Amino acid sequence: MLVASEREADLGFFTPSGFRHLSGLELDMDFDHQPVFHCPHLPADPPLPLAHSNSMNAALAPFVATQEVDIENMEGAAFFHACLEAGQRFYQVRAISNVATVVHDEWDFEGSIRNMTRGVETLIDYLLA
Repeated sequence: MLVASEREADLGFFTPSGFRHLSGLELDMDFDHQPVFHCPHLPADPPLPLAHSNSMNAALAPFVATQEVDIENMEGAAFFHACLEAGQRFYQVRAISNVATVVHDEWDFEGSIRNMTRGVETLIDYLLA
C-alpha cells in the first residue's frame, strides 16, 4: 500500500481533561507542528491502494485518535516530516506483517517481505512508465 498521510498520534501531553495532541496545545514553540502530514506527490491514479497511518511509540495506545486510520507504524510520520521540511519528493510503501493485538504471536515476515517487494516493483514500474 501507498501511504497518503501520517499522524504522530501519541505526540502530546496528558492534561486534566485527558490526552491532548501537541498540535492542539497553546505552546510557544519555534516550530509549527501539524496534526497530520500528507504526501503531496500522490498521483491521481495511484498504482497501489492508499492507506492513512498513525505513527506511535506504543501500539494500541488507547488515548490516540484512530478515526480514518488504516495502519500503525513507528517511524512514518518522522519520514514524512523530514521529507516535507527538506522539500524532498517522496513515497512511502508499506506491507503488513501483523495485526496489532495485545498478544503479538502471529507475525508474517515472509509474506510481508513478498508483498513489500511486489509493492516497490509496482511503484517503480509505474514511475518509469
